[in-house]
Amino acid sequence: VEHTEKSKFEENNIIFKGSLQPQDLLEELVSSTLYVHTAYVENSPNSICEAQCLGVPVLSTNVGGISTLLQNGKCGYLVPANDPWQMANAIIQMSSDEARIKELSQEEIQVARSRHKVANIQGQLMACYSDIIQKKNA
Repeated sequence: VEHTEKSKFEENNIIFKGSLQPQDLLEELVSSTLYVHTAYVENSPNSICEAQCLGVPVLSTNVGGISTLLQNGKCGYLVPANDPWQMANAIIQMSSDEARIKELSQEEIQVARSRHKVANIQGQLMACYSDIIQKKNA
């Protein structure tokens, strides 16, 4: 992005940080209003899970396995890939609704706690093992 274009972004509080050290990245995420993930191809991005754990509402393209991490409208929003206008519109709508951002933040935390709860992970793992054993014995 050229210098003149960067100033246009900065006027709208969009700042390109470049590569960050882990602690600096954590500080940026915690202070963020919104995490925007614009992948064209993706499986199950850790960055979305990290934002959710910190209660940062997520806006993402609906590609790959992302829809298994975000329930559209409940704990974040999904937009079609390759649609910059819809992504831009969603950013504007989400960032201008403080009450909704707070609701999404709380929901993100609850989803993350449930997904990463040891008992839930153990249960899912045991179900997988049971399924494998049943198929092997069939």
